Amino acid sequence: MKILSRFAGLLLSSVAFLGSAQSATVPAVNDPMTTVDPQIQTVALHDGTFVGGIYDAYYGTVQVQATITNGAIINVSALKFPNHSGTSRSINRQALPYLLQEVVAKQSAKVDIIGGATLTSRAYIKSLRDALVQSGK
Repeated sequence: MKILSRFAGLLLSSVAFLGSAQSATVPAVNDPMTTVDPQIQTVALHDGTFVGGIYDAYYGTVQVQATITNGAIINVSALKFPNHSGTSRSINRQALPYLLQEVVAKQSAKVDIIGGATLTSRAYIKSLRDALVQSGK
């Protein structure tokens, strides 16, 4: 368990360092899970608040709520996310703002996975896709 705690500490330090070094971009890795459905890209988003599905992120579930105003994504709130341990809270305290920043900047669910928060990122993106599909209806 000590080794896992040390590894998590190193991982968090790396994410924090990358985040401070690249304030305008997200420290991430390319991942095929970030591909957006073409349907979402071609449909105009309707204004409102839309809740995505709940997805497993191994250490807990993730569910987001997207707020659309004037056809643009202005906010994405994480309604559920892994927060059962100090490590999960620390990782998500750093990863969720990066995901929000990228979604709002790109106006899409097609964003990169956050290094060190892969499972949370995948679940966040899936839930966001659900919310955006609802907005497009």
